[in-house]
Amino acid sequence: TFDGPQMLTNVADTSGQGNNCSLIHAGSGTTTVPGKLGQALQFDGSNDYVKTAPINLSSTNKVSVSFWLLWPAFAGDDDLALEFTNSAAGAQTGGFFVDPNDSAAALAVYLKGDIGQNYAAYTRPTANAWHHYVAIYDKSQSTNEVELYIDGSYQTPTGRVTNDNTNNFANDNFYLMSRGGTTLFGNGKLDDVRVYSRALSAAEVLRLYQIGATSKIAKTL
Repeated sequence: TFDGPQMLTNVADTSGQGNNCSLIHAGSGTTTVPGKLGQALQFDGSNDYVKTAPINLSSTNKVSVSFWLLWPAFAGDDDLALEFTNSAAGAQTGGFFVDPNDSAAALAVYLKGDIGQNYAAYTRPTANAWHHYVAIYDKSQSTNEVELYIDGSYQTPTGRVTNDNTNNFANDNFYLMSRGGTTLFGNGKLDDVRVYSRALSAAEVLRLYQIGATSKIAKTL
């Protein structure tokens, strides 16, 4: 959650799974700011990112990722909110990403599996405001392997590319606000990132949104 007790030595995982993170920056770097659930991280879009220890998702073909994001201004430069593996669109077949700045002027949710890519493009929410996102990646589906909720509501994509993948996800690092810590650095604020090894239900998504939407606490170190 990026709150004070979890930020004393990098970023601690509060799930109990031990997936602690390294907070990497240079210069003025990443700063802590008031968020939706206590404290958030602010990234400068230049060289800031968070890298987790390897997260083992190799036993599942379903993953959900929940997070709060404030993006000051959208662009078409493909700067990322998050990515599992250091290049999900490359040769690897166990990763995924969320791209608020897709070059097609959309928000993109993407995975690549053993057969090919699944990609869905969505209308972006308002810029410079907090929004809650849940991306669901489900390779058990023959089509529509990626889905998106924003602020508790299911989003209908403006376009899709589909393939029927059969493999599980990887055992790899998770990167927040960058691709592999080397490029596509995101500029914005991020809070309460959660990874689930299953597909969340619509009711569960709504509950996660309501937790943040009703929280007014702002903690600082």
